Amino acid sequence: MEVKVVLQNKGTTTVSNWSLAFDYPSAISSLWEGTLSTQSTSPRYKVTPKSWNSTLAPGQSLAIGFVATPANAAAVLQNLVVSPASAGVPIVAPTPSPTPVATPSPTPKPTPTPVPSPTPIATPVPTPAPTPTPTPVAGQPDLSKVIVGYFAEWGVYGRDYHVYEIPAKNLNVVNYAFADISAAGEVVLYDSYAAVEKSYPGDTWDQPLRGNFNQLKKLKAQNPHLVTLISVGGWTLSGRFSDLALTPASRTKFAASAVAFIRKYGFDGVDIDWEYPGGGGLPSNVSRPEDKQNFTSLLTELRRQLDLAAQADARRYYLTIAAPAGPDKIANIQPAAIAAVLDWINVMTYDLHGAWENRTNHHAALEGDPGDPLTVRAAMDAYLAAGVPRDKLVVGLPFYGLSWKGVPNVNNGLAQSSTGAATGTWDTTGMFDYWDIEQRLTAQPTAYRKYRDTTAKAPWVYAPTLQGGLFITYEDRESIGLKCDYINSQNFRGAMFWELSGDLTDGTGLLPVIKSKVKP
Repeated sequence: MEVKVVLQNKGTTTVSNWSLAFDYPSAISSLWEGTLSTQSTSPRYKVTPKSWNSTLAPGQSLAIGFVATPANAAAVLQNLVVSPASAGVPIVAPTPSPTPVATPSPTPKPTPTPVPSPTPIATPVPTPAPTPTPTPVAGQPDLSKVIVGYFAEWGVYGRDYHVYEIPAKNLNVVNYAFADISAAGEVVLYDSYAAVEKSYPGDTWDQPLRGNFNQLKKLKAQNPHLVTLISVGGWTLSGRFSDLALTPASRTKFAASAVAFIRKYGFDGVDIDWEYPGGGGLPSNVSRPEDKQNFTSLLTELRRQLDLAAQADARRYYLTIAAPAGPDKIANIQPAAIAAVLDWINVMTYDLHGAWENRTNHHAALEGDPGDPLTVRAAMDAYLAAGVPRDKLVVGLPFYGLSWKGVPNVNNGLAQSSTGAATGTWDTTGMFDYWDIEQRLTAQPTAYRKYRDTTAKAPWVYAPTLQGGLFITYEDRESIGLKCDYINSQNFRGAMFWELSGDLTDGTGLLPVIKSKVKP
């Protein structure tokens, strides 16, 4: 679990060389925005500043983050010692990292029983007319073909991946993940420190906008072909979508807040990642049978308000969604109706299998046995059959792998039983970043072996001596190339991937392959 601690100077003079000491019930494995040391006596942990954040002006805040294992949302800092005292008492806020990775179909847990709405079902909205082709605006990028990359807000912490590292020449759309939804049903910042407060070289403490959002503005200024969308929701932050989509008034309010958000922070549009209409996301999410129609109504209202804003601002604002790939979840949306008001649909064609199942399989197979609904081709065919135009469809590609442990050495681990999710790059959820998989293959070639399924057109890695038999399903340059060939052969709009920090940074990774083939 990632934990954020906010230190604020509540005094009237600048604080220099602050320090923070405390006990914590979970083990701390890494820390950022400070230097961590351990002590033999209580308080066990001590944090001192980095060279660039050793001073705090009056009223200034600093967010320190660390990874705690095991996760304990109720944990608090104990035996706290802050020096100097004017630095104030830190606020500890456990923040498990959200992820837009879809819960695969079939979901490992039963879909929560829909909660009956205490208010009447919202009046159905007529099927919207197709969005007319917008009048070109001078100076705006050509997005007839897209390469969409998600930037994970929390990547600036443990992953140490920053906006200035985005290889902008290789893509033309950056989706920033994620904005949150307030209790009032409006778009708000999730991690304000990462988004608008964190200082980078050249920033000053009193400038109105810092953090990732300011870095995105700078990146766009240097790369005029690039557009940025704010992605709202994701796996962790989708709990309030059903409520805000319920009535015309709540939809209007949400859309107005989205328009205000992108105008304030300089985004070019909105990406909605509701996981999922009708249920199948977190058990705590609210869901209703009428989510299916209300999702269409919500996107229609967003499109209306974005177009009004675009007319007033003499420019184009974009609207997209991250859409499910499993047939049970596709059944809970209206693909043709929503496509009519969207610029494109990013289909999350990954996480089709994973450690919620006890049998190993490919999580993003391009092909499968006849009738297999859990492949990339099957998911895209479902959207085509539902009436979505090809030029509104974008195929999702994973820059990570999923894994199982306790896999017997039979058939090199493929289609075998397991004992659960393996320990991956960052935690025990089984996820491995692509760069990490490649480094392991290179550094330990006798332990990690790569194999290829010619039917699925997908690779896998099996390490029989590790974690009781480690199986990793992932994408490599060859399989990504085959998926790009498929995208081109089907005349789809392009490719989307989750997420930027997962790739190699030396030019030998996955994104250069996509760029060389999709060619936006």
